[in-house]
Amino acid sequence: MQIDLQQRYSNLEKLLSSDLTCSNSLQLVLRKSDISENQVKHIAQKISKLVDIRSLKIDLSENILLEEATKSLSKAIGQCINLQELELIFFSSGIGQEGLKSIGLNLSNCSKLISLKLDLIKNSIYDQGVIELVNGLRSCQSLTNLSIDLYMNHVSSLGLLEILKFLGSHKKIEIFTLNLHYNNLGDEEKANQFVQTGESMCCSNLKTMNLYLSRSYFGIIAIAYIASFIGSQINLTNLHFEIIGSKILDQHKLILAKSLKNCQKLVYLYLDLSPSWYSHQSFEGEKLFKLVNKMKRLVQKKVVF
Repeated sequence: MQIDLQQRYSNLEKLLSSDLTCSNSLQLVLRKSDISENQVKHIAQKISKLVDIRSLKIDLSENILLEEATKSLSKAIGQCINLQELELIFFSSGIGQEGLKSIGLNLSNCSKLISLKLDLIKNSIYDQGVIELVNGLRSCQSLTNLSIDLYMNHVSSLGLLEILKFLGSHKKIEIFTLNLHYNNLGDEEKANQFVQTGESMCCSNLKTMNLYLSRSYFGIIAIAYIASFIGSQINLTNLHFEIIGSKILDQHKLILAKSLKNCQKLVYLYLDLSPSWYSHQSFEGEKLFKLVNKMKRLVQKKVVF
């Protein structure tokens, strides 16, 4: 019989002096603890020995994680090959390209992961870091729940479309959440290069999708790809999609309307296309609203444009 041994630490000194080897569920909540690089490495050594751990949560928000510290920690996580649930909260922690690359590289060893939540709000992450992360996640074929929060970083349309391409190639993900509020998503040249690859976009098990893409300019290519991606998810039952204040034009609304026609299993729909500098209802917006009203299976719906 397996005993469920859970441990939680919010005190740095207590953690550094503790033995973690018997844990199979561990939470390290060390937000704003002024942790040093050597202390991170010490913690990493402890984590690397947890070969039987199933659930791990690490919150190091508002600490400055230097490159070597991030590498040590992600390498230790990669040695936890029986991990099923992982949550990393690194809000405002100085994570950059190399740090995210290391996280992706080592997550590729965690092939038993079922649930992964990455909170990387307000760091220094660009497209290349996202690409490296996605490359690592391709080995996590048991994932059913994936959440990536990149609020206030430097991701362009290329990074967004790389994430969607990965999702489209994954056959088991059922719940997906992506937050790219306040990023730089309007690079049409990069989007055009990506779209021309013609990758498959259907994630056959995807039931719930939450997309938060507000406060970014969208070009027609990126919007068309996003709409096509949504329309390809024929088994989708729950969609929450926000692109508030992102200069959504009438042609964008029409493209989105056409894509929703394919999502015949939708039960819950929240769609917010609110502009930030004008508020009149356009002709194409009215078309979108009428189309949603025709979706018979919808139990809950809210459309703002």
